[in-house]
Amino acid sequence: MRFNPPPSWPQPPAGWTPPPGWQPDLATLPPVPEGWQLWLPDDPDATSAPAGTWPAAPATGATVPGLASPAPTAFPQPTAFGAPPVPGSEEGLHARRGATRTFWIGIAVLVGATVSTILASGDSGGIIWTGGFVFGLVLLVRAAVAYRGARRAGAPAYSSRGWLGAAGGLVACVAVGVVAVVSYAAPGTVLPHVATGVGSCWDEADGEFLEPVDCGDPHAFLAVEQVEVLDSCPLEAAWYVEADDSGYLCLREDA
Repeated sequence: MRFNPPPSWPQPPAGWTPPPGWQPDLATLPPVPEGWQLWLPDDPDATSAPAGTWPAAPATGATVPGLASPAPTAFPQPTAFGAPPVPGSEEGLHARRGATRTFWIGIAVLVGATVSTILASGDSGGIIWTGGFVFGLVLLVRAAVAYRGARRAGAPAYSSRGWLGAAGGLVACVAVGVVAVVSYAAPGTVLPHVATGVGSCWDEADGEFLEPVDCGDPHAFLAVEQVEVLDSCPLEAAWYVEADDSGYLCLREDA
């Protein structure tokens, strides 16, 4: 069988033979005229079209009906005939690189916000954690959307190594988050943002000891003064704990 393109299609060079299994991409070419046979027997006299049925191929450079530009003078490579060029491949690769960059920025923000929850001083630790967590999640969502757009634009999918690295980043976020939660939940743990000086709040731990707690949480005592000698504590302070640096913290009830 030989390939018989309609006159409105780009004409293959003389002697060109389609490779086995090749078919034109009809979605990118002008419509096939009704009744036109794209494949004819090798003997051109067997089923040749009646004279005058179809117009002869247009001259080089003439405008072909159904096409926006003059008919091409050169025919594409056999594997490319009828197939459009890969649109947006470079754009897709650029979008995929942007998605990758956004993903890792999101991972860094999440890890940094979680670590800041433990290390930040004062009450700002909670604010840093909340803002960083939300911003990091937004970046991860944006990275996923950008990756899908890159794939639609023709970018190749990530390799197994790329997916493994992404999974490692997510596991790191989860691990650091678990450490932060355990640090807050562990009994007797004194976090850096919990004050232990004058004005700090204390509560009973295990029924025998006192531990510093956030003053916004339930507590039993308030440190009102730090002294070098216990007898110097005010009368209202009937309890005490040893100060971090030296001396004692005088505690009064503050239920």
